[in-house]
Amino acid sequence: MTLHLFSLLRKTAEAIALGLTFAVYLLLGAKVLSVYEPEMDFFKAFYFNFVTLTTIGLGDFVPRSFDYLFVTLCYIGIGLALTTMAIEMAADLLRRLHYVGRKMENMANAVVWFGGKKMTMKRLVKNLGDQFNIPEEQLAQFNLDEFVEAAMKVEAGEIKTLRVNTLKVSLKELQKMEKAASPVVFRDDGVLSYNLLTLQEDTFRTMETLPISHGLDAQVPRLDLDYPNLTDSSLPTSFDEEYMKTMSMTKRGT
Repeated sequence: MTLHLFSLLRKTAEAIALGLTFAVYLLLGAKVLSVYEPEMDFFKAFYFNFVTLTTIGLGDFVPRSFDYLFVTLCYIGIGLALTTMAIEMAADLLRRLHYVGRKMENMANAVVWFGGKKMTMKRLVKNLGDQFNIPEEQLAQFNLDEFVEAAMKVEAGEIKTLRVNTLKVSLKELQKMEKAASPVVFRDDGVLSYNLLTLQEDTFRTMETLPISHGLDAQVPRLDLDYPNLTDSSLPTSFDEEYMKTMSMTKRGT
């Protein structure tokens, strides 16, 4: 059951319950009023209640019993509250019937009230776009009518969301991506392991960026990573500057 259908059923149930309550209230009031008002029978009392509660007030029938005047006033006050609720619900139903089947248009000039201040939808979207640094060209191409129509479909449950290109990545996938990007990782058993493919790429990148000094050819030992694809691993450079510093200090000490 969609959200729109649930909301429609709820409002329909509320309207039926309010209509039954109002009808029962008129009937019970007419029965009670006919008891202590000698000039009114049941039908005249029902007519008086209906005319009074709907604020028509023709004045052809008035209560004569001053002993029960307070009871009559309380009954009329509660009845006016029920009548107001019924009229408001009927007005909402008529408004829905008036706009049913019509296409939404000119939503940019629709006015939204915030307390005692108002703003058009166009200005509201413009300020929201500025808040999130959306480019002016993208805001100019934004179709507000289509957006509102799609948003109403989301509220009605016809579509799930307005998000596009949603990407869901699990925690395990993130861990795999992190391990694949790092040349040195620790396994679950605590053993240090190497991602040789990433290590090879980092080594070549380091050899391309670090300057080669011919004066250090005889001082820097050959690097052997025991990996057949690293054909240039014996060049007098290193992917680790600390390694070069350590070897230089060792040579000086000897």
